[in-house]
This record gives sequence, C-alpha cells and structure tokens, in this order.
Amino acid sequence: MFSSDPTYAGINWERRRDEGFAYNLAYNFIGAQMNPEVGFLQRNDVHGWNSRLQYGWLPGESSKVFSLRTILQYDRYVRLSDGGLESMEVSPGVFLNFKNGMGGMMEMKFQKEGVSYDFDLSDNVSVQAGEYAFPAFSARLFTPMSKPIAAMINILAGGYYDGNIVSVSTRPVFSISSKFQLSGSYSINKISFPDRDQQLTTHVGRLNFLYMVNTKLSVSTFVQVNNTSEVFVGNFRLRYNPREGNDFYLVFNEYRGFMMPDDVVPSAPGYFNRALLLKYTHTFIL
Repeated sequence: MFSSDPTYAGINWERRRDEGFAYNLAYNFIGAQMNPEVGFLQRNDVHGWNSRLQYGWLPGESSKVFSLRTILQYDRYVRLSDGGLESMEVSPGVFLNFKNGMGGMMEMKFQKEGVSYDFDLSDNVSVQAGEYAFPAFSARLFTPMSKPIAAMINILAGGYYDGNIVSVSTRPVFSISSKFQLSGSYSINKISFPDRDQQLTTHVGRLNFLYMVNTKLSVSTFVQVNNTSEVFVGNFRLRYNPREGNDFYLVFNEYRGFMMPDDVVPSAPGYFNRALLLKYTHTFIL
C-alpha cells in the first residue's frame, strides 16, 4: 500500500498460513511532518522494516491442542533526521491455542533503543539520551473469550533502557448478556535504575462498558486513571453501522487531572482537553 501523502509510504508482502511456513515483510517510511489527523501515530521521522517468519502445526482431531506456532520477528527503525537508530528488536516466540479456547504465548525480546533526547517518566525518574541494548521476557495467558467470564494476563520482565522492569497486567471481561459487556484492566509496573538510584511504580486502571443495541447501533465508553501523571481520561463513543463499509461515529473525549494540589499558582484548570467529534467513513468499491 502506498499513500498519496508524500510523508508516508509503505509496502507489505506476506504469506498467510496457520499450518506450515508463513511470513510477513513490511517497509514503512513515516516523514517528520506526517499527521494522520484522525487516529494515533506512535512515531514519525523514521523508516524501517517489520518482518516475521512463522511455522505452524495443526495437531488434528485427537489432540487437545488446536494450533501451535513458532515465530521469529525482526524489526528495525532508523531516524530520518540524523540516521541514528530509533529501535531494533529480535523476538523468537511460541504461541499455543487449545480447542477449549485457552491459550498463551512466550517470547524473548532482544532490544536496542536509540534515545535522541532525555525524557521523564515522572518528576524524579528519567531516561537519558543514548543507545541502549537489553533483553526481556514476556508471556501471555488467556481463557476462553466465549465464556461469560474471561480474562487475559500479561507479564513482562527484564531490561528497560539502562535499568529493569517488571510489569503485570490483567484484563477481565464480563459478558453479562448478548448485548452488554463490562471489562476492565489493571497494570502495575515496577521500574528501577540501580546505577542512578531511581525507582518508579505505576498503576494504571481502566474500565470499559459496551452496549450493543442491535447489529447496527452500539454504545461504548471507558475511563482510565494513571497514578504517575495523575490524569483521568474518559471516552464515549456511539457507532452506527447501517451496512458494511459505512460507519458514523459520535465521540466525546475528556482529559483532566485529579488529586491536583490546591496551592499551585496558577491553579490547575478544570480539564486539560475536551473534544466532541463527528466522523463518517464510506468505503468505495472499485
């Protein structure tokens, strides 16, 4: 796929298979002025490759295992502005799915990160500019999502720039009825930089609500709280989908602080950002 916007170009070549050999190779060029207007762009001013090699097995009717995959991923991005390394990752892993809907994955990560300028994780913890190399281990376990109560657990442990991280998150899902779903998530992240005697523990909580009036109309909302930045994020979204390829959205977002001190001058505003958005998408068939 190539974009008409000269600040972005991408190409993708893949072979999709659940059994046997499969692969994916993608190149992306994201200019410094790239602004998607709608949506979220993780980074710009970079170009690089995403690649994945995979070999899968389908054990058959007599096995409790539905599928097993071994995967090797390699990603590398370089900054356009100075040619320096933005990020690089080599990740071998194993993915396992059972016929009862349970599953999981384990993955080793060998990462390099190029930090072009210092950035703060909190008032007292920061990451200095430089190039870092570190390993990490991640794992995921999930229960059948078709059940009334389901959950997913994620674990990450290992290096983090010139320090270490241990992160645990969980996401329970309650399907109260065929129309009403309540879910949430909670994560705790312990980050430390022993050589600089800096530590940080973050807690992030999120609550999601989804109500499907019918196959065409749905309403969803979520709230998220982060103790480190002491911010509250709220979102309300109404989606109307009269037919495939046509969507109308009404979205309200609010971003505000909480637990803000009263003696700060000037005083903190009631909210940092508030937006009401209307969006319509139409897919044309050529």
